[in-house]
Amino acid sequence: MQKIRSGIRDQRGFTLIEIIMVIVLLGIIAAIAIPKYIDLRTEAADATASGIVGAIVSSASIGYDLSKHDRPPYDISSSAEYNPVQRSS
Repeated sequence: MQKIRSGIRDQRGFTLIEIIMVIVLLGIIAAIAIPKYIDLRTEAADATASGIVGAIVSSASIGYDLSKHDRPPYDISSSAEYNPVQRSS
């Protein structure tokens, strides 16, 4: 029991150089990671905007095609077959 107590007393904390090295390494990692994170956020926002524009263009194209060929939109509520909605004239 005496040896365990004396072993605990002999232990010391981290040296100053070890703590400084950890802080320096964390600083280097932060200096590399933060710009990459900001760049990824910018790319994600650009991709989201591009996807929204693509969906709008696709929707407009489908709407134009339906109006050009005088096809009414589908009524999908009753069955999976082609059931055009009756337009009132």
